[in-house]
Amino acid sequence: MALTKQKLSQSDVSVEIDLEQLLGGAAKNSDVRETFFQLAFDKMLERLDAGKGVDGKALPKYSKAYKDSLEYAVYGKDGTVNMQLTGGMVQSVEILSQNSKKMKVGFVGDDENTKAYAHMTGYKGHPVLDGKVKPRNFFGWTDAELKSIARELRVDNAPNKTISDTVILKLLEKLTG
Repeated sequence: MALTKQKLSQSDVSVEIDLEQLLGGAAKNSDVRETFFQLAFDKMLERLDAGKGVDGKALPKYSKAYKDSLEYAVYGKDGTVNMQLTGGMVQSVEILSQNSKKMKVGFVGDDENTKAYAHMTGYKGHPVLDGKVKPRNFFGWTDAELKSIARELRVDNAPNKTISDTVILKLLEKLTG
């Protein structure tokens, strides 16, 4: 069974993650869930910085018109498609809802959802760009990525075990260090 369920509409670009399956009883701890999200977000940024989509493939290249634009020059783009022209869209990714079983992660704000939807679908429904722009599957995580993150957080499979503050602090140091 897949660990994620993606929702893709103009008003809701999100991923629901099965925390119970990934973290077991540790998912009951809100600090563990927050740390899990931060590690997943950082993994996504790392992938985007390398110009890769969720599938590990290079994101479709910029059009010649975009490369020749003032916007491209002003933001000092280098040709790597990383979905972070201004950073607004990617930085709007947050936990939308969570409990010990599931976590819904997505874009906050109508504009950011619309931009994410456009990129993810190749501008589906756009009066001029629909069918002319390749989709950029940049948002989300593979099961392997999520399992790797969960292994860092999970103490063991015993349902009554929880992660100590020391383990969480070490992981936070790793994230900020």
